Amino acid sequence: MRTPVALALLCAASALQAQTQPAASDTTEQAAIPTQRVARAKNLVTPREFVEFRGQYSMDNGQTLSISSHNRRYFAQFDGQPEMEILAVAADKFVSTDGRTRMAFQQSPNGSVSGLTATIDTSTVVAWVGR
Repeated sequence: MRTPVALALLCAASALQAQTQPAASDTTEQAAIPTQRVARAKNLVTPREFVEFRGQYSMDNGQTLSISSHNRRYFAQFDGQPEMEILAVAADKFVSTDGRTRMAFQQSPNGSVSGLTATIDTSTVVAWVGR
């Protein structure tokens, strides 16, 4: 007697779960870009290498972007915004831990940084060192 009741409950639970999950066609119509948390891994850029990236950058929208480090962690801060942690994903590329902001620094062959391109969600801004 227990087997038919358990089987009926299992079928009902499966049907309920199928109703609450979007169909495959529903997921392709989303306009918003999902954000991903970036997993903290061993940094690809050492604190000594990061010194080249630190400083103030004048963005083409008139704001300033500050790049800094504290306790072997790297941060970016746009004017009027809270500081956000960034992680290296390549020798000259960083992403915020929430995955919404990506930065690519422009470096000359000698390693000096002249600027960067930042993409925040779907908007892109260009910034230059201390202009």
